[in-house]
Amino acid sequence: MSRTMCVWLIAALIAVATLAISLERRQQAKEIAAENGTSMPNWRTHVFQATSFADLSGADREIAAILVLIPVAAFIICIFRNVIGLTTYGSFSPALIGLAFRNWDNGPGLAVFLAILFAAWLIRRRIESLHLLQIPRSALMLTIICALLLGFLALARFRHGAASPVINLFPLVILVGVVERFWMTEEESGAWTSFRMLSQTLLAAMCVAVVCGREFLTRHLLSHPESLGYVAAALLLLGRFTGYRITEMFRFREAESNPTATPTPVTVEVGRTSASWRRF
Repeated sequence: MSRTMCVWLIAALIAVATLAISLERRQQAKEIAAENGTSMPNWRTHVFQATSFADLSGADREIAAILVLIPVAAFIICIFRNVIGLTTYGSFSPALIGLAFRNWDNGPGLAVFLAILFAAWLIRRRIESLHLLQIPRSALMLTIICALLLGFLALARFRHGAASPVINLFPLVILVGVVERFWMTEEESGAWTSFRMLSQTLLAAMCVAVVCGREFLTRHLLSHPESLGYVAAALLLLGRFTGYRITEMFRFREAESNPTATPTPVTVEVGRTSASWRRF
């Protein structure tokens, strides 16, 4: 059996098992509603009640909602990267950013994100001349970002507003990684490429926020967490996708229209440079 057939078989088994568990859960719920608590619940009832998180409230419900939405957000990012062909900063950074801003009534959160991103990018350009090591530099950038957020907190307090809806669950560590990738991309490929990747990252994050911000999706996943099996099966099938990405179809359209064109020869020059020994 080939690997592709094996993947299809495993995905089908996971989907069938997920469907069976969902049907059994619905059947147990109907039996409980029909009996109206007159009989003793069996072990299956206890299992299904323990694995249903719809009755949680407060911080526990928020944690459970994030945990069940992370695989969905990761699946959306996989579609953007492997099927559409967008290039983002990191594989799953847009997923976590989108989950942080999935409540789009929190409009100022995106503005705060962009403001801190560009402020941290400008500061990162200034400290480059210090030639710091990577870990202390990242820790320094995290400290600077926390200071910027404290500045927004002080501004909200001065204007007698609440800053917790804006910076609650703010992806600080992810923001540090985005700043580092933004700087490295600008150094290697130019400002246009870095800003284009930033726009694609924000586009993927917004799509994650729109999809994962639907209340019915959160309620369904909390009530039926076994539905993540469908996501796992889809990811298995997506992992064997070897076709053209959508952006590649546009990139290679000219080559397909003129297949007899002579390729331009490429000349590579290799030079050797010596760097001066620099000590701390």
